[in-house]
Amino acid sequence: MNLGGVRVDPPTVLAPMAGTTLRPFRRLCRDLGAGLVCGEMISGMALRYANRKTARMLALDPLERPVSFQIAAGSPDVAAEAVGDILPTGADLIDINMGCPVPKVRKSGAGAILMTDPPLAREIMDAAVEAAGTTPVTVKLRAGWDDDRTNFMEIAEAAAEAGCVAVALHARTAEQMYSGRAHWPWIAELVRGVPVPVIGNGDVRSHGDCLRMMEDTDCAAVMIGRVTQGDPWIFQRCAAALRGEPVPGPPDWTERLATAQRMCEDLVEELGEHTGCLHARRVLGWFSKGMADAARFRDRAHQVSTLDEVRNLVGSYSRELAE
Repeated sequence: MNLGGVRVDPPTVLAPMAGTTLRPFRRLCRDLGAGLVCGEMISGMALRYANRKTARMLALDPLERPVSFQIAAGSPDVAAEAVGDILPTGADLIDINMGCPVPKVRKSGAGAILMTDPPLAREIMDAAVEAAGTTPVTVKLRAGWDDDRTNFMEIAEAAAEAGCVAVALHARTAEQMYSGRAHWPWIAELVRGVPVPVIGNGDVRSHGDCLRMMEDTDCAAVMIGRVTQGDPWIFQRCAAALRGEPVPGPPDWTERLATAQRMCEDLVEELGEHTGCLHARRVLGWFSKGMADAARFRDRAHQVSTLDEVRNLVGSYSRELAE
C-alpha cells in the first residue's frame, strides 16, 4: 500500500491504542512485521497547553518507521496547531481521529462525535491537510453514530476531497463501542465508494481473519488492535500468510516472557521507573495469558514497583514453568 509516497509493506497496520502503542511497543510490532505503526491518540488541546505527558508521546525512533501519529481535535484551529506540533518529529503520516467513542473524547468535541457534524468534520480535515503540507494525512472513522446514522461514506468522500490519502474504517458504530460484531460489508462498500485506499479494522484476531478481510472487502490494508496487546506475533503470521509462505507457530513461553521483560525494561527507560512499572504490570498480564498458573503470576505482577522486582518475578516464574 502506498500512502502519499509512504510505502506500507506488508499491508498491516498497528492500530493506535491509548496506553499501549508507546514507542517500545511500536518498535516491537515493527520488528515482528507490521507494515505501519500508529502512536496512541494525542489530544490537540493537550498539545496546546504543553502537557508534559503529551510531549513524551511525540518521541519517535527511526527504527519504527514508517510511523503515524494520531491527533484528536474538535476544531480546525486546534487540528492545525496539533499538526504543526507533530511535524518536527518527522512522523511519516498524521492521522485524524474521528472514530473514538469514549465519553472523555466525545465531550471534548473530538473523536466519533464529529461524525454527527459533517461540515465541522470537513473543516477539521481541510485545516489538518493544509497545515501538514507535504506530510500525508489520513483519517480513522467509525461506521457512524448508530445504526440509523451510518454516514461513513459521506465523511470518507469529504476526506478524499480534502486531500486525505487514506481512510481507515472500524466497522462498528460509535454506539456499539467494542461490542457485537464488526460489519465488514461496510468496509467493502467504502472500498467501492472512494478513490483513496481503505484500511479495514475490526475483529481481526488471526492471520486467517486478516486474509479473509482483504479477500471479502478488497481493502488495501488491515488494521489490527487489541489482540496485539498479548500477541504482537500476529504481525509475523500475517506477513507470512500474505506472502504465501508457511505461517510460523505461536511463540513458546520462554520467548513470550523474554519479550515481556524486554518490553518492561524499555518502558522503564522510556517513562522512568515509577510510570514504567505501572505500564509493566499490564504488559506482564498480557504476555502471560494462557500460561500455567498465570492468574497467580498476574496477581504478583500487579504489585511490582521497580525494574528489579520485574526481573525477579519473571525469573522465578520462568523457573517454575521449567520445573
